Amino acid sequence: MTTEKPAAGPGPFTAHAYGAAFLPRLFRLAGAYWSSQERWKVRALTLALVLCVLTQVMIAIWTNLWFADFFDALE
Repeated sequence: MTTEKPAAGPGPFTAHAYGAAFLPRLFRLAGAYWSSQERWKVRALTLALVLCVLTQVMIAIWTNLWFADFFDALE
C-alpha cells in the first residue's frame, strides 16, 4: 500500500496563485463597470450602499451606548 503525497506547489488559494497582477486586473475589470454608460446609476447605487452601511454602523454604536447606560443603571 503506497500513500501518494500531494504535488508540491501553490494551491488554488495561495498568494502565488493570484499573482502580483491581481489588483491591476481587478481595477481594470471594475474600471470598465464604473465608466460604462450606466456609470451614474452605478455611482448612485454605490453611494446608497455606503449610506446604508454607515447608517447600520451608527445604529449599532447607538444601541451599544444605550445598553451600556441601561446596564450601568441596573447596577
